[in-house]
Amino acid sequence: MFQRILLGGTHVATLVRSSFSPKPIEFVTEKHEPQQLGFMRRPEGYRVPLHKHRRIERKIDKVQEVLIVKWGLVQVDLFDDTLSEHAQVIIGPGDVLLLADGAHAVTFLEDSELIEVKQGPYMEQDDKIQIPETLVVMSAGPARMRAVGGA
Repeated sequence: MFQRILLGGTHVATLVRSSFSPKPIEFVTEKHEPQQLGFMRRPEGYRVPLHKHRRIERKIDKVQEVLIVKWGLVQVDLFDDTLSEHAQVIIGPGDVLLLADGAHAVTFLEDSELIEVKQGPYMEQDDKIQIPETLVVMSAGPARMRAVGGA
């Protein structure tokens, strides 16, 4: 299954569990989103016809990341842009998490290996805004995730 996680009315992440069984081809992102995340399930012998993608100039004003857990266990804290709403997800082997908007922190709960995918080129210090964790109040614990859609 997959879940679109909303905080403060903003889509901050899409969580795809390892148990997700897609249609033959299924995208879990909306067509307008800057990072497209799709899954394919095809029978042996199926061939995607030879093709290439056109060079089309696109304007991307936000970086989105995809985390894929190869092995281990990871906690991801998700926040809306104002840092006033918080959700927490724990992802394990085979899980995929698209970080769409807002802020996030990643804690490795055990030795783990992740694959991280995001748009480039990487702009070094211009890409990230470091947020002092003292600005975030989580004393009441993480809020429940609000999931919309999914299969």
